[in-house]
This record gives sequence, structure tokens and C-alpha cells, in this order.
Amino acid sequence: MTQPYRPNLALDLMEEFRPVVVDASVIAIIQANLLAPEDFESSPDGEGIWLGEIAKKLFLAQLERQFSSSFLYPPQNRKLRLSQILLEQSRSFGRCLLERSLDYQPYVIK
Repeated sequence: MTQPYRPNLALDLMEEFRPVVVDASVIAIIQANLLAPEDFESSPDGEGIWLGEIAKKLFLAQLERQFSSSFLYPPQNRKLRLSQILLEQSRSFGRCLLERSLDYQPYVIK
């Protein structure tokens, strides 16, 4: 859904990285058994559950580790840090906007 002042393009572009960044971070934290029930708290409206302060810091630290991990970047046939891959994909998307004959190729980890 399009909403005013919502960064819809940025949200769409980040979707191809959700599995390798967010999902991988959550799985790593769960596998390491780093969280306990007391690391969560009720949302202010009481309708959901949020990460507590310690859990947020743990999650952000894991995200940083993910962004520092290296993966093969097929367009350049070399390993890059994930943070660099995001930048390269953003540049690629920009080139596709400027040169309509180009097709955007999403990043896929194999």
C-alpha cells in the first residue's frame, strides 16, 4: 500500500536482502540461545510483543556482523561485504532508471 511520506522504493529495494540480513540474524540469535522470555516486553498498545533493550542491542550487533560478512557478488565475480553489495545493487537500480534498456537483476545468494 502506498502511504504519504513512506519510503516505498527503499522498502521495496531492501526486500531482496531481508533473508540474508534480517532472517539470518534472527536465526543466528535463536540458534545461539541468546534470548530469554524476559528479553521481550509488551507493546505500548498491548497488542504485540517488542524486543526489550538488551535484545535490541543484541539484534543490532548481529545485524552489524551480517553487514560485515562477505558473499560472492556475481556481477563483479568477486566477494564483497554485504554492505558493499547493498551499495552496488542501489547503483545498479539507479542505472536502470537512467537507462531504460537495462534490466534490474536482483541479488540472489546461492
